[in-house]
Amino acid sequence: HTGEVFGCEWSHINKRKFLSASYDRSIKLWDINMTTGSERTLLHDFVVYQAIWHPTHESILASCSGD
Repeated sequence: HTGEVFGCEWSHINKRKFLSASYDRSIKLWDINMTTGSERTLLHDFVVYQAIWHPTHESILASCSGD
């Protein structure tokens, strides 16, 4: 991230993965086994305050942003 991180949440299903939400308008998907940084970056048009995983589906997440 290039700005403050407002939220971070571990996956309930895959304990190697977590999400981070940032002032830089991005959500990053991280895998602790990767050494090169985030696995994927999702962008919003405004600050992202939080990102959370769906409790039973690893590929679904929700985010809270000003846009």
